[in-house]
Amino acid sequence: MTGCLGRAADLVKFPAELGPVVRHTLGNVLICDGLDSASQVAAQTGYTWRIVTLDGDIVLPGGSITGGSRPERQAWLLSRRRELESAASLLEGKRSLEKSIVGEIAELRAHIEQAVTIGRKLAGEVDRKDGELRPLLQAMPV
Repeated sequence: MTGCLGRAADLVKFPAELGPVVRHTLGNVLICDGLDSASQVAAQTGYTWRIVTLDGDIVLPGGSITGGSRPERQAWLLSRRRELESAASLLEGKRSLEKSIVGEIAELRAHIEQAVTIGRKLAGEVDRKDGELRPLLQAMPV
């Protein structure tokens, strides 16, 4: 697996008499070079191993992540949080604008329907007046 350095018990040196303790303690721990690799390895192994990165991040069985208290990581998380809050605020504004526009469209449709109704009435009235005027024009001497 790319980025996986191996089992922790196989990567540490220890006196032979401590072998059973080390294998019991570190036998189900994998070491990865970074959090991205650890996440991939966790997924590939069905989230059954405890995975530790060289930076101190720990992916626990089940997939939760802990550790990695480096200052740059905390700054990244705070920055990411601000980005998410900003995006949520922007989304709320866009939803409000959408609601307003939908209301305006409904109003415009109502006005269009009124205009069409008035146009039909006027067209009917023009036809009726035309019908009244035609015999009068025909009766006039030229």
